[in-house]
Amino acid sequence: SIQVTGAAVSKPGKMTLNGPNASGSVELTTADSAADIASKINSQDLTGIKATARTETMIGFTTGDYVVEISTTNATSNSANTATAQISFSVPALGGSAIGSSAEALTDAVNAFNEQSSKTGITAKLNDAKTAIILENDEGKNINVNLKSTNTIYMGNQATGQSAVVSVKGTTTGKTFTAAGQVTLDASRSYSVATSSGLKVQ
Repeated sequence: SIQVTGAAVSKPGKMTLNGPNASGSVELTTADSAADIASKINSQDLTGIKATARTETMIGFTTGDYVVEISTTNATSNSANTATAQISFSVPALGGSAIGSSAEALTDAVNAFNEQSSKTGITAKLNDAKTAIILENDEGKNINVNLKSTNTIYMGNQATGQSAVVSVKGTTTGKTFTAAGQVTLDASRSYSVATSSGLKVQ
């Protein structure tokens, strides 16, 4: 199988699928989520190439009270099928770290995300080190986190608060980051994928 990591399209273009049964092509746009990319590839079912999508991102927190708006989106999302929920939780000062560094410190946050999972499609769990939270969407839609409180969220693989932390500081009007997903391709026999010169999937 092939994994297209962080399947966000930064430049539109054509992807050619040379499958075990036939060839086909799809046009990708900058609005496409991993779910959209997988759906387009699967629409070319005669190729024999199958695609699945999944989104996963890690986030960490400083101590304090948080207000966060969460949602999932893809290229076909609109107000009728995009579910948004606002959640509130607290991260207490445990473990002697500026970042909630124990399962106990992050329990309130995990519960807050999961209480809205049936609406948003986003589930939360602790990372293995129990220093941050992993957010997941099994369909591969984009995960959007809009920080409404004026504290800080640490994003991506740096969510544990290690060196070169990437952070977002919230504002009273909100500040959003979006996590794109991953597309996995598979087929019963060998296949190849080619892209036009302008297409950039990252």
